[in-house]
Amino acid sequence: MILRGRLSWSSSDLMKLLWGNGVSTLGTSIYLVAVLLLLKDLTQSALVMGLFQFMALIPGFLLSPLAGVIIDRSSRRRVIILADVARGIVMMLAGLALIVPALRHPALILAVSFVVGAGNAFFVPAVQALIPDIVSRQRLQQANGLRAGGNQLFNLTGNAVGGFLYTTLGAPLVFMLNGVTFLLSALQETRIAASTDRRRQYGAAFSRVRTVWSQAREGLAAVLSRPHARVLFLSQAGLFLLSPALLLALPFIVIDEMAWPGGAVGLFFAISIAGGVTLFLAASRVSVDRLLNLPAVPVAYFFLAVMFFLLGVTVNMVTLILTAFTFGAAAGAVYLYTVTWIQARNHAHLHGRLFALLEAGNSLVAPISYVVTGFVLELLGPAGRYRLFLLLAGVALVWALRMVPVRTGRPQGSVSVAVSYGMWYPEDTP
Repeated sequence: MILRGRLSWSSSDLMKLLWGNGVSTLGTSIYLVAVLLLLKDLTQSALVMGLFQFMALIPGFLLSPLAGVIIDRSSRRRVIILADVARGIVMMLAGLALIVPALRHPALILAVSFVVGAGNAFFVPAVQALIPDIVSRQRLQQANGLRAGGNQLFNLTGNAVGGFLYTTLGAPLVFMLNGVTFLLSALQETRIAASTDRRRQYGAAFSRVRTVWSQAREGLAAVLSRPHARVLFLSQAGLFLLSPALLLALPFIVIDEMAWPGGAVGLFFAISIAGGVTLFLAASRVSVDRLLNLPAVPVAYFFLAVMFFLLGVTVNMVTLILTAFTFGAAAGAVYLYTVTWIQARNHAHLHGRLFALLEAGNSLVAPISYVVTGFVLELLGPAGRYRLFLLLAGVALVWALRMVPVRTGRPQGSVSVAVSYGMWYPEDTP
C-alpha cells in the first residue's frame, strides 16, 4: 500500500511479511549458532561443520527447477506459509529427538538440515518474488532494503544471544524454539492479502509452456542469454565461495586461540550483520534506477579482497572485527543489487524461476565450498590458515578487476520463450 509516496507500514502486506519473516529469522539465527557449537562439542571437526552447511544448501540446487515453476504458477503467499509450517514441524520434532541421548548424533542434525533446506528452497525465492506483488516498482529498492535490513537486525539479535541460549537452555530447547518461530511466522503470513494465481494472471505465457522442464528452461534462458545476468548470478554465488573460510575458522580462532567463551562467536556474527544493516540503511536513500547504475558489485568484491588480505597477514580482534563488518556490508551490497535487478528489470511471471535459479547457484557453490574449505582448514591447521585467506583475497581482487558493466539492450526474438509474448527485458536501460 502506498500513501503519499511512502509505504504505509501499519496496514501494508509488506509489513506483515516483514514481521513474519523476521520472527522466523530470529529463531533461525539462534539455531545456527547453537548448531555450530553443538557440532563442535560432538565432533571437534571443521569438516563436519562444513557437511552441515552442505546438507542445508544442496536442496536449493536440487529442487530449484521444481520450486521456481511452482512459485510462478501458484500463490506465492501459499508457498511461503506451507514452507514455514513444514519447517516448524521438523524443528519441533528434532528438538524432541535431541532429548534422547542415543539420538544426539551428528547424523540427526545433518538429516534435519537437509529437510529444512528443502523448505528453504521454496521459501526464499517465493518471498523475493512476492515483494513486487505487494509494492510498486518505485518502492522495490526500499522494500528490499527494509526486508533485508530488518532480517539482519533479527539475525544480529539471534547471533548475539545464540551462544548464551545454547549454553543455558541446551540444544533441544533451542531447536524447539526455532520451530515455534516458524509456526508464528506462518500465522502472520496468513494475513497477507496478495494471493494471486499466476496461471490466471499470465495464462497466455503458461498455456504455451506446459511441462515443468520447459518452464524451467524459460527461466534459465533469461539468465544465460544475457551477459549482465550471468555476471550478477556468478557474483552472488561467489560470496559463498568466500564466506566458508571465515565462518568455519571463526569458532576455532575465537575459542581455541583467543581463549574466549563460545558465546563470543555469535558476537562476531552480529558484527557481520551490523555491516549489512549499515549498507541497507545507506542504500534506502537511493532510487531503484540509481542503484542499478552504481558499480556496487565490483566495489564490494574489492573491499572483500582487502579485508581477506588483512586477515591473512595477521589475525587479531581488530582484523576479525573489520573483516566481519566488511563482509556483511559487501554481501549486502551484492544481494540488494541483484535482487532489485531481478524484480525491476525482468517480467513478473519469471520472478519465481529467476530467484530459484539464484538460490540454485548459491546452493551449488556453497555446499561444495563448505566441504572443501573445511577439509583445507583441517589440512593447513592454525599455522597455515593464513594461506587460504590470502588465496581468497586474490580471488576476490581478480573478480573485482575483471568485472565490467555489461549492457546488452533488448534481447532478440529467439532469446527466450517470454520474448515471443512481447515480454522483453528492459535490461540496464532505466
